[in-house]
Amino acid sequence: SFLKISISRFGGKVFFKVLIGSYRTPKEEKLVLMLLDLKSSTTIAEKIGHFNYSKFIQECFSDLNQITEKYNVDIHQYVGDEAVITWTYNKGVRENNCLKIFFAFQEALLKKNNKYLEKYGFAPIFKAGIHGGQLMTTEVGTVKKQISYLGDVINATARIQSKCNEYNQQLIISETVLNDIDLDDNFVTEDLGELSLRGKSEQLKLLGIKKLPE
Repeated sequence: SFLKISISRFGGKVFFKVLIGSYRTPKEEKLVLMLLDLKSSTTIAEKIGHFNYSKFIQECFSDLNQITEKYNVDIHQYVGDEAVITWTYNKGVRENNCLKIFFAFQEALLKKNNKYLEKYGFAPIFKAGIHGGQLMTTEVGTVKKQISYLGDVINATARIQSKCNEYNQQLIISETVLNDIDLDDNFVTEDLGELSLRGKSEQLKLLGIKKLPE
């Protein structure tokens, strides 16, 4: 029971690394990050109340959990109505995993649209930002330990995701990651211009990405 709880808390891959002390000393890793966030969350919470909203979020992320294994995902943490999803860089770009999981999640929610509408009066729509690169991973805390990521990649990914509403996009990806993905004809991109990063001279090119109906 203890092992099951620990593995579900950290995720199987991360739990093993925590167990052997891999992150007691800060470690540099190259990762792909996705910040996945519920659209119009404040409006939904106000309309259905906090109890039903909590159940609504639980159900959404339960649907997400059903598909994570197929795409080599590590869910780093849930923060309210946001999920922080990670891959080692190679696994994230391999076979378009970091793109496919978003559209697979979208499809899973669409299949349950009527059920969500009947139970809550709203159908969930998520938006996401994807970026990647070198960051530091470390174990923090002595009580209730957790794994933390530090570095510009985290801040940049959060800013990318925050642009979804502004550009009317559900998924925005940095050119940094997109350049390492072998896009097939099922995906189309839209140039959204460049994002200035605080304290940095370089800019990050952003692209909206959609999947064509099959």
